[in-house]
Formats: sequence, structure tokens, C-alpha cells
Amino acid sequence: MTVKEFYSGVDGNYMEIYSRFLNDDKIRKYLYIFLQDKTFTNLCIEIDSKNPQRAFIYAHTLKVLSQNLSLTPLYMKSQQITRALRNNNIKNGIGFPGTVFLKRLH
Repeated sequence: MTVKEFYSGVDGNYMEIYSRFLNDDKIRKYLYIFLQDKTFTNLCIEIDSKNPQRAFIYAHTLKVLSQNLSLTPLYMKSQQITRALRNNNIKNGIGFPGTVFLKRLH
């Protein structure tokens, strides 16, 4: 699978990321690093622990990472969670549909 095909498959913005990195190998490198990142796992742990302050930090980090990698659907979902958690609303942060998206990345 090419990087462009991957972005098409996850509804990401390939042209945007390519304009930033100018090279598919660089994009692939940072996607791989993103896959190794524990932010999403830590977000789930903190939501399960009902710790909105810590969950907010991880949700915000995930939002920034996904935005920088032009993973638009994940960015939009993590933005929704960040907003909910910013107001200590842990209930609205539960059921994050980004898990399906992340599984596609593997």
C-alpha cells in the first residue's frame, strides 16, 4: 500500500501532508512513530479511571498529532473529546470512535 492509498483509505489529507513533508518516506516514518506512540492507550486508561484532567492532556496531544499528520477524521474526533474533557465532562469523552480509525492504521 502506498502512503497516498493509506491516506485515501482513512480519509486523511494526503496533499496537505505531502506539501509539508515533500516525501513519502518522511510521511511513512512519522506515521510509524505515531503508531508506536502511547497517547491513545493512555487516553483510554485515564477515561476508564475517570480522570478528566489527565485524559484531557492525552486527548489534546492526540488532537495535535493527528492534525500535524493530516489524519483528519482522527483529528475531528479527538477535537470533540478534547472539548468535552476541557469542561471535565468525562461522560462525553467515553465511547471514542477513534479506536476503529486507529485499528485501520495497523
